[in-house]
Amino acid sequence: MFGKIEVNPVAYGKQHHLKIRGMPCFDVNIKLGTVKVNNFLTTLNITLIANRNLKKMEARAGEAIKKISTASSNKAAIDAYEEEME
Repeated sequence: MFGKIEVNPVAYGKQHHLKIRGMPCFDVNIKLGTVKVNNFLTTLNITLIANRNLKKMEARAGEAIKKISTASSNKAAIDAYEEEME
């Protein structure tokens, strides 16, 4: 149906590499610490979050995001396989 699809990476700010090879990670995804979160919450007049509680919430969110992304990837792989076999 469609021809070859090409993906061009687009940088949205500073990046760093976790390993020597491979795609870089965007700093914006990992640099939101307790101070910045609490500054934002202060602006909204919301109670501050302790660092320990923020880390717990990050862990829970990370688990949920991983589950959803795994399910999405599996569905995409199955759909691609079925489309290829038609």
